[in-house]
Amino acid sequence: MPGFPDQFANMIQQFHQNNVRVYFPYNPWDQGTREEGVPDYQSIAQLWKLVGADGFNGDTMSNIPESFFDASYNIGHPIALEAENLAAPVPNLNWQVIGWGYWDYPEIPCVSTFKWLIPKHVTNVCNRWATDHTNDLQYAFFNGVGFESWENVWGIWNQIVPRDAEALRRVATILRFFGNVLVTPYWEPHTPTLQDGAYASKFPSETNNGTLWTLVNRSNKNLTGPQLEVLHVDGLNYYDVYHGVKLNPTRSGTNDVLSFFLEANGYGAVWATQFSPDSNFLQFLSRMNSISTHPLEYYSNVWNFLPQ
Repeated sequence: MPGFPDQFANMIQQFHQNNVRVYFPYNPWDQGTREEGVPDYQSIAQLWKLVGADGFNGDTMSNIPESFFDASYNIGHPIALEAENLAAPVPNLNWQVIGWGYWDYPEIPCVSTFKWLIPKHVTNVCNRWATDHTNDLQYAFFNGVGFESWENVWGIWNQIVPRDAEALRRVATILRFFGNVLVTPYWEPHTPTLQDGAYASKFPSETNNGTLWTLVNRSNKNLTGPQLEVLHVDGLNYYDVYHGVKLNPTRSGTNDVLSFFLEANGYGAVWATQFSPDSNFLQFLSRMNSISTHPLEYYSNVWNFLPQ
């Protein structure tokens, strides 16, 4: 392959400098590529270490043998293994740390079993042929997992519509900022909400520096007014991080009631903390305030095919 290995390694290093991990496809069905003379799990481990790659996506693979991880671990360069189909045996979660999710989408959001078992497991929700990604984006946000932003499907162009693209920008910004919080073992999916159609997940930080709620509005109407009711704690500050503003709770007995806007088929997020905001958080809050200026309905949800 042109540029291999030096230019490959340089490219990966540049991605790493921007905090981006790099993994490549592995096609076990490929019978036309020259064999390396050793089993695939050995050659992948050696090549990935040579260029500094972080993992691979096992195309069509539900069950990635442990030998792939062991081979990389044994030479001092453990890699992340992503299975395409998540119908894997539970023990495989010990080495299959990423995977695609082909999910169904009832109105009430389903809970990711693998994330429930191992909070650090990352599922990337995949719905490659969809022309409306509201369901898969909402399910990803509710579960605090990833989304497969796939437009060029083997050369067939399935462009994400402007509304979904804008929603993806917003939820990705939130999920990335709170990445360390989303892997908490204290995750509480379907924590109580105050309005029909709204569903929330609660992510109390493992380091006790705050709590994140991610919310989705599964209804076709805007929801205004009270959304969450939580136990009052002196000195606790609340932020509507989706809109980038501080919230002023109202008291109801021993609880705080949080009111904010949830757009029809939209998203919301709240961060509660007793710590003073640092510059990094204030910069994030300012960005969210800027990119949420327009509601999602401002953006077109009309899908158009690509003229040939």
